[in-house]
Amino acid sequence: MRLVLSFLFWFLMTAFSKAQSFPEFLVDTAGTGYFSYNNDIWSADRSGKKELILKNQNTRFLAIDHSGTLIGSRDSVSSGTGIKEIYIWKLYRNGQLEYTYKIPFLPDYNDFCMDDEGHLYWIRSGNQIQFQERNNNGTIRTLATCNLTGARNLHRSIKGFLFFSDSHHVYCIPPDDTIKVVLKDVVKQLQGESTDMSIRNVWTDKSGNIYLATGIEILKIDRRQFATPVYRSADGWFPVNGAISSSGDFWVVEQNKYDSIRIQCIGNDVRKGIVKEQRLKLYGLPLGLTILLVVVLYFLFRKSKNSRSGTE
Repeated sequence: MRLVLSFLFWFLMTAFSKAQSFPEFLVDTAGTGYFSYNNDIWSADRSGKKELILKNQNTRFLAIDHSGTLIGSRDSVSSGTGIKEIYIWKLYRNGQLEYTYKIPFLPDYNDFCMDDEGHLYWIRSGNQIQFQERNNNGTIRTLATCNLTGARNLHRSIKGFLFFSDSHHVYCIPPDDTIKVVLKDVVKQLQGESTDMSIRNVWTDKSGNIYLATGIEILKIDRRQFATPVYRSADGWFPVNGAISSSGDFWVVEQNKYDSIRIQCIGNDVRKGIVKEQRLKLYGLPLGLTILLVVVLYFLFRKSKNSRSGTE
């Protein structure tokens, strides 16, 4: 019996760990990437060199404000009351760590994100899903509600749109507006083969394009809501996050089945080449087959016409 209980405990802990969100990731204006991994915060430069900058911070999000200060969170239990709380911290450029404020920990608070002005957003589950915002004065307001299940991957763009997804659909909440569908049935847009087609993360660039890490590909959704594969992971890896820097560099965060993480910074020229190659794979073969079919039908038509002329 003890063996069965031990196995059950191990299984539940393993399942719980696998259900955790994928690494948070962002890039500052200087071109340095920051990501969370195993409760620690790391930095990465364009060459892929990584450096541990903050330990034991089980952050729910990462953000950078206008001054370049890195912001995240830490779940902690108050020694006085025993109540679990979420502390918001700031890591300044000089290396100083400051805990700025805290909010009550509630089991129905999920999937946090923050904009560069310091406004905090989260998804609150319940009979209805609520999308809530906490401003710098501490005032909390509900932006929208819905009956969607599995809402996650909250992301706020620099244009003020709040994006989120469920397993296979992408939605947004425009400023002072209601929830709108951005893209449905993402699986139909995928070209790669993968056992997991769910959306793992959502991010945007300064032009308003949307990027999805899903399957073994990254999809780009333009302003026409047209989806194009722009990156495909190598065998054994799958994309879990990414970012577009202010200079146009394309950052990709990938993971494998052993939970190892690798980060690549792809230059703008290389990224354009990848997009061109993916588009060629996506459209080149069908176009080539269509042209071939037209040519074959044309010659068959000519042959049939000549045969009838000869008979007459």
